[in-house]
Amino acid sequence: MASWVSVLLFIIPLMLLLFGLMHFIESRRKPMLHQGVLGKLHDEQLFVRWDETSAYGYKRFDKLKRAWQSLEDNEAWYQYNLSKAGFTVIAPGARSAFRWYSRDWGKRQNPESAYYLAMMALAGLGTERDAGKAWEWLKEAGQGNIANVLTAQGIMQLRGRPVAGDPSWPVVTVTGDSRRAAVALFQQASEAGDPLACQNFGFCFEHGIGVEANLETAISYYLVAAEQEMTASQYRLSMLYEKLGELSDAYVWSHVAAQCAESEIADNRSQRLFDLLPEQEREWARLSASASTQRILGPRMARLYAASRLIRSI
Repeated sequence: MASWVSVLLFIIPLMLLLFGLMHFIESRRKPMLHQGVLGKLHDEQLFVRWDETSAYGYKRFDKLKRAWQSLEDNEAWYQYNLSKAGFTVIAPGARSAFRWYSRDWGKRQNPESAYYLAMMALAGLGTERDAGKAWEWLKEAGQGNIANVLTAQGIMQLRGRPVAGDPSWPVVTVTGDSRRAAVALFQQASEAGDPLACQNFGFCFEHGIGVEANLETAISYYLVAAEQEMTASQYRLSMLYEKLGELSDAYVWSHVAAQCAESEIADNRSQRLFDLLPEQEREWARLSASASTQRILGPRMARLYAASRLIRSI
């Protein structure tokens, strides 16, 4: 009996020491992040809000509609943007990731770490939700000339510029100055090549937010974003082209959105639009939709193929 007790007294502290060492090593490892929130929930919530006709009959229609039913349009758009501008922590965990980026900022003043800290504070990921702190972190991150920072600042400006220590953000009434500042930030980030900024720039031109409404300009920026898998831009293009009576283009972009977002709602829309096409236009539209989908999804497929080869080689 005494020998077993001795063995346990030796093994238990050893295991505790090993677990503590593993936790220490894990906490020092740079976090693994995925751009955007994983899953298609936010895409589908937005599509339901925009296009109930195409969503009606979908098995999750009622649940998706209720999710954002109480939100005003600008708040729903903000929530969608946050799902794209933010990120998912793959490892080691949200709190550990926040501590890691806090240490990195303290040691190296790395603008990239400031950006991640800002987005975590904005989403309440690994820390308390605090828009004021998020805004201050974004200003620090702005020293690194990161396009995503400008886009994130623009997204926040659309909801009113936050003030450190003020819990009232987002504000009820957003000023024209704040909206114009958001448009200027989206323009800068668009010129730097950020597709989410292009999408927001197009959205502002479509709805006259901080700028005079101009559908032609809105479409031009939506096209840039849509080519880079921005599914909301693809869906808006389909809706705008249908409104303009250009049904072939409306069908093409609804088909692309259905494939990129893996959305039955967008697929329902594409089927409805295809049925509205004149017989002589259907084959061209089908070929164009297929070519556009392959062009846009090609880079994603290449990345997945490279990742699968890497996994097999390990």
